[in-house]
Amino acid sequence: MKLLENRSKMRKISYLSIITFYAFMFTLWGQAVQRNQTVAVLDFEGQGVSKGEVQTLTERLRTEIGNTNHVRLIERKAVEKIMAEQGFQQSGCTSDECAAEVGQLLGVQFMIGGSIGKMGKTFTIDAKIFSVETGETIQTKSATHDGDISGLLTEMEILAWEVLGLPVPPRLKLKR
Repeated sequence: MKLLENRSKMRKISYLSIITFYAFMFTLWGQAVQRNQTVAVLDFEGQGVSKGEVQTLTERLRTEIGNTNHVRLIERKAVEKIMAEQGFQQSGCTSDECAAEVGQLLGVQFMIGGSIGKMGKTFTIDAKIFSVETGETIQTKSATHDGDISGLLTEMEILAWEVLGLPVPPRLKLKR
């Protein structure tokens, strides 16, 4: 009889553990970027890459985020206006605290930022999306490209999907 009682208790503990695990996972999934949430993109920081090239690549990321039709993207002009009103410059707003403050003023749920760099003949891109409310980094993605800087246009398009946690369309994978 005691053995049956112990098995019953173990089964209850097992079920409770499973329920707790799935509740935890559901909470984590709930923190991801959901459909129609608002996102703003800061100009990426350049390291060994010209300001004009960084702006062009950042704009390509913005355009492709809009192409996902998954989130509501705040226009670059709105971001620039808020930053000018607050005395910030996009290129100077590289800390999470600054980005979160701008995000709160814009009323967005998520901010995307990152950097584009060059080491020798290799280019790197590091992007991240974080919650304005909690400051928590939701997703980080990186890409490396050997070759001409124009190859980063495709990498930015791919990163736009990846940083939102969406599957990359085959058309983009083929361009790579």
